[in-house]
Amino acid sequence: MIWHNQFQIRVFRALTISVLFFMLIFDTPHTQEKEMAALAPMGALGEFTEMEKQIIFNSLQESLSTHYALASQKSFDAALTQAFEELEYDECTEDQCFALIQQILQADNLFLFNMTREGNFTQLSLTRVDLDSQRLVPHG
Repeated sequence: MIWHNQFQIRVFRALTISVLFFMLIFDTPHTQEKEMAALAPMGALGEFTEMEKQIIFNSLQESLSTHYALASQKSFDAALTQAFEELEYDECTEDQCFALIQQILQADNLFLFNMTREGNFTQLSLTRVDLDSQRLVPHG
């Protein structure tokens, strides 16, 4: 049991370091004023506890907020609802919905974060979508 807890602590440290590494890769604004950005709800595939998901998501939010003015999750949810109401079913492709959400939130960047776990292997994927719906994926 002690070994299992130590292993979990090492995994959390590695995940946090990985998230911070992702942040260093992005081209961040160098002016005093932060660019507006949004963080979509996290996707998770595999076995993650709610605590693990929350800790990792909070760490990512904190890291992003040092470089960007982040829209709240409540604002993101409202913009998502508005996008679904404004676009017809066949118009609501992923890219069009993202672009409309960014427009509603006036966010230059939208971040998509996914975690996948299979056994002892965990993969983190952070994607930045800019205003032109260009996906910038430094690492997956």
